[in-house]
Amino acid sequence: MKKALIVWGGWHGHEPEQGSQIVRDILQNNGFEVRVETQTAAFVDPALAQLDLIVPIYTMSKIEKEECANLTAAVRSGVGLAGFHGGMCDSFRDSVEYQFMTGGQWVAHPGNDGRHYRVAIVDANPITEGITDFDVISEKYYLHVDPAMRVKVIGFRQHGTRPHDPPLQEPTPESLAAAAEILRSVADLQVTVI
Repeated sequence: MKKALIVWGGWHGHEPEQGSQIVRDILQNNGFEVRVETQTAAFVDPALAQLDLIVPIYTMSKIEKEECANLTAAVRSGVGLAGFHGGMCDSFRDSVEYQFMTGGQWVAHPGNDGRHYRVAIVDANPITEGITDFDVISEKYYLHVDPAMRVKVIGFRQHGTRPHDPPLQEPTPESLAAAAEILRSVADLQVTVI
């Protein structure tokens, strides 16, 4: 049986406990044995590298150097890492090593919450199966992303403004298709960002 570890905590505004319960149920329904912890100390467990998947659901918190070192070593050894919302790339702002591991760091919500935008699905794969373009009213995410990471874009927002910039022009269907084709042509993609 595959084994997963979910570690949740940090800022409660992202509802990490509720998120951990949802992810736990999804994983268990897909044949995983799931352990759920509430402290980053779980990352120093020597057996971490024997897991199949680690899901940090932590926002705006701290991670000790030895915790991060063991976590990144486990991921380098082949353990899967999954996350979503602020629980992945806004977990540990003071840990550059963690940011290197995830390939990005949250920066800001341009325009704050309550923004309307459209998400365009540009790649058909098991994650997006049955999903078509959709509208969202929420906060947008601006991330610094490591350009050395091999990222496969499967969907992105079509509308966007930074707080003080003039509105961006709507991309044409042709420019979206061209961008998607360039992104799809990159060989050996290993990371999926939604």
